[in-house]
Amino acid sequence: MRSGNVRVGEQGMVSAELALALPTVVVTALVVLAFGSAGASGVQACNLARAAARAQAIGQALPHAGGMELSVQAGANSVRATAVKQLPGPLKAMGVIAKCSAEAPREPTL
Repeated sequence: MRSGNVRVGEQGMVSAELALALPTVVVTALVVLAFGSAGASGVQACNLARAAARAQAIGQALPHAGGMELSVQAGANSVRATAVKQLPGPLKAMGVIAKCSAEAPREPTL
C-alpha cells in the first residue's frame, strides 16, 4: 500500500540515517580541527625557536614565549633554541606536544 510517494514502512528512514551519520561527521570534524591545531602549534614553536636563536646569536633580548617552554643553549660558534608547546584538548591527554629546535651561528661582536 502506498501513501503519496513514500512506501509504508520506510517513513522516518532519513531521520534514522541522519542520526547514524551525524556523530561520524562531528567526530571527523573534531579530529581534523585537533590535528589542524597541532600543525599550527608546530609552526608557532618553530617560529619562536628560530626567533630566539637569532636574537641570542646577535645579542638581543629573547622574544616573549607566549605560553611555550623555551630553552636556549649557547655554544662557542652557535646558539640552539628549542620551543615546546603543550597542545590543548584530547591531544594533551594523549601526551602530544609541538616541539621545534633551531640553530643560528653567532654573529661576530665589535
